[in-house]
Amino acid sequence: MKFSSVKVIAVGLATFAVMPAGAQERIQPNSQYFTVSEFYVPDSSGELEEYRAAGFAQPAATGVSPRFWLLPVMSIDPKALKFYDERGIPFTPSQYSDKVATSISVPIAYDASMPNARERAAIAAALQGETLERWATHWMAGPNVPFVHPPLAGNPAVGNFVFQAYQQMKPLYDKLEQFSKAYEGYQPHAATLNEVRVQLLVDGEVIASRDYSGSLVNFGNSMPSLTVTAPSLYQQNKIAAGDFEVNVSYRFLDAKTSIVEGRYNIRQVLKQFVEETQRAKTKSSSSGWQILGFGSRRSRLKTSLEQNFTSNTEIEQMEGTRVVTYDASEDMLARFEAAFFPTLSKQQLIERHMNAAERAQASGNDDLAKVHRDYAAAVANDDEMAEVDIDKAAAALSAQDYAGFIAHGMRFSNSSHQRTDNFRRVINTSAEIEQRREWLDYRTQTVQRETTVPVAIEAERKWRAAMGLCNAANMTVPFFRPYMPPQPQQVTTLTCVDPNGPLQKAGFQPGMWVIDFDGKQVANSSDIDNLLANYEPGDHINVRYIDVPNSNPMQTAVASQWVTLGKRP
Repeated sequence: MKFSSVKVIAVGLATFAVMPAGAQERIQPNSQYFTVSEFYVPDSSGELEEYRAAGFAQPAATGVSPRFWLLPVMSIDPKALKFYDERGIPFTPSQYSDKVATSISVPIAYDASMPNARERAAIAAALQGETLERWATHWMAGPNVPFVHPPLAGNPAVGNFVFQAYQQMKPLYDKLEQFSKAYEGYQPHAATLNEVRVQLLVDGEVIASRDYSGSLVNFGNSMPSLTVTAPSLYQQNKIAAGDFEVNVSYRFLDAKTSIVEGRYNIRQVLKQFVEETQRAKTKSSSSGWQILGFGSRRSRLKTSLEQNFTSNTEIEQMEGTRVVTYDASEDMLARFEAAFFPTLSKQQLIERHMNAAERAQASGNDDLAKVHRDYAAAVANDDEMAEVDIDKAAAALSAQDYAGFIAHGMRFSNSSHQRTDNFRRVINTSAEIEQRREWLDYRTQTVQRETTVPVAIEAERKWRAAMGLCNAANMTVPFFRPYMPPQPQQVTTLTCVDPNGPLQKAGFQPGMWVIDFDGKQVANSSDIDNLLANYEPGDHINVRYIDVPNSNPMQTAVASQWVTLGKRP
């Protein structure tokens, strides 16, 4: 799809879920909108063209390839608009001062193709929150070896200049390769459109609208024109001047993705959990289930996990620990907690504390033995206030003793501080888990999304001239003439030539010696820009160069070649 300059009309992005037939609840998609614009790639002839794209992507999760959906990219060329009078005959509004069209036909072009190998880098960059300006490749002779004009490949100075130019460009090449590989980690899809609505607006007022079936837009690259019926003279003149907006609304299949992802250091998480809980118990003077509300859902860990249904990623980091949730449902959180805070029966909890009391007594720790016995008795008798007092007494112990106390099991409240018969123990850091642990729960539901985005209105772009020379260097070389001693000659060494660019098409290669471009010498990229500022795309320049034969580099001659300039943004 080819574009001139593109004027994008800014509008708010409206998204909302559409409830499928038979659905029992309204499910919001939580994929994220992304766009690509002003990324330039060479076409088959070597000319740069802008690549644009827009779509929605799922959040990423370890071990799962996230999906994204590309929407068709639509555009309108104001020059293609047709104005018809009451007889159905087209006319040009600028030729009449007060003639009003009966209808205006607005052709709509669109591209629903998936990105090619070069365009994929821009998609991956956008999905990672970065932007790229253009695709670039280097003329290579082998791995990490740039190509040099064969007759001069053995010249150390020439080879050094060409390699330096390659090294300067290599960070860009590496970045493009990085994003091209990153694209392979996604599952790309063309959005399956159900309905499409296109609207044309003048001064914010909708004056034309048309609905299209999704199947019509899913295939091909054009669609029936939008028709403006009976416009006013004012509206006609605004449209003729290109001063209008076009919005397109898509209804298509999207997804809601839920994630609980953890990569955490068990020791550190539990240490944080115990310290936080101990501080809360010892500082509070309250009583009742608000204090007894000890459970996992009141911890910092749960604070990060509790951000479900917010369509935002929440990250909790603590020394080698990372816990991420994204729209996690309650049952997903419950599975995470079951692994982190294993459940106990009431009898198991009582027995664990009684056994712990005996061990503490045997080691001479009477205070710890007492809180274990008292807590077991309070739970057995279902004595709420006793449990609260014992909980506070345990928190007053040393951090190590308190950690051991809660590791044997506690009554856990629910997220609303309600009294429960939910008994859990905390994973014992000293005996059960010594290493890092990973957790991933990933769920995707197919839902329907509707989104409205602006259509690009093409405008005349001012392209600059280009000759496909990305770098150059000056040097003095010996120029050989028959029967005469060599004479020093100042030349421009072409150190970086775009493959399939104007210079390459004219036969020039990296390492060649140029005497001048239309009589002017260049030494660097700044000189190249200054030279080309005086030309337009399509102009011709004469390039004089030193022809060095393969057979005998000592028999040089001056030659010249015309180069047709290309374009760049």
